[in-house]
Amino acid sequence: MIVRDAFETSPLSFGIDVDPARLVLQRDAQRFVASVLAKFQPDWAVLAPHVKFSPYQYTRNRLFLQDERLEMLLLCWLPGQRTAVHDHGMSWGVSVPLVGWLSETSYLHRGVGQPLERAQSRMLTPGNVGVETQDTIHQVENQSATPVISLHVYAPPLVRYSAYDTRTGSATVVTPPTPRLIGVVVVISTSGMMRSNGGLRPTSFT
Repeated sequence: MIVRDAFETSPLSFGIDVDPARLVLQRDAQRFVASVLAKFQPDWAVLAPHVKFSPYQYTRNRLFLQDERLEMLLLCWLPGQRTAVHDHGMSWGVSVPLVGWLSETSYLHRGVGQPLERAQSRMLTPGNVGVETQDTIHQVENQSATPVISLHVYAPPLVRYSAYDTRTGSATVVTPPTPRLIGVVVVISTSGMMRSNGGLRPTSFT
């Protein structure tokens, strides 16, 4: 995973009608966000500057972040790129492809020492939202022959999650890096290991 920040002031900057201040007060906040993303029609004049691909791994381009309420990201996938098998910590999420399609494989955790059980595989296409809860364990992959762009919303922001070994069920806690400098690149492999890329140096991580 490669991380870049944009520091926009509101999801409305991208045409997404979600108010973080009101969202935290809604009981059905996740369902509401899912309904918004299912109907979202991207304005590529606005989003295009945030579309960044990498030959090393999929990229995680942050569009918006507000304290402990919400973050919004644009993920860019080249063919064959995928996540680790992971959960979402204490966050819930909603995602939708904007260009192309993604494959999602869900797993059940049967305990440490036991292999993960494959529960379901499905295709995510534009308008077809994926919903992640605190119990979701899955892997997402671009199995197509063309690049894919997807939009993701997490509440609260995804600051910690676990990556899983499918053979043993063991988990490694991962903290996604948050560079303060735009353009600083950090790669997280499908095993969850982190390394800096291209010699770029972040000022700090939060």
